[in-house]
Amino acid sequence: MTFKEIQNADLDTELTIMTELFTVHSRLEVQLEGGPTTYWLFSGSDLLLSLNPEADELFLFRRTEGEVEKDDDMVVEGGKDYEFSYEDRGAITSSEGLMVYNEGEVLEFADYESDDGSRVRLVTNTYDGEEEAFVGQVITEDDVVVNEA
Repeated sequence: MTFKEIQNADLDTELTIMTELFTVHSRLEVQLEGGPTTYWLFSGSDLLLSLNPEADELFLFRRTEGEVEKDDDMVVEGGKDYEFSYEDRGAITSSEGLMVYNEGEVLEFADYESDDGSRVRLVTNTYDGEEEAFVGQVITEDDVVVNEA
């Protein structure tokens, strides 16, 4: 699938991402401060597909089970070290489907990368201060396939 097809996938569309079944339950448009619009698609509240078409980046994340330990520019998740790689904040300009986050809320997030390329994303909702952690990896458009009915 192309970036455009993925970001415009209808709610309840079933995808296979690598070997993971992903049903689009919600979609957010997140306008980054001084930057592009990114798209966050959720399957339930556990899987996050993050698209940044302008940077040609596509990530598949899963909500972490345990606690993520933070220490300066490093986090530890599942016994693995991740080094700080990127942070940003953005306002949700559009949301549809099951509400994981609401339109108008501002999210701050930071990405940390391990030696093998996997990532941890820490997301803080500035409205209520709630922080969530996701772990995942970079994927390509070719890794995303629509499941035909």
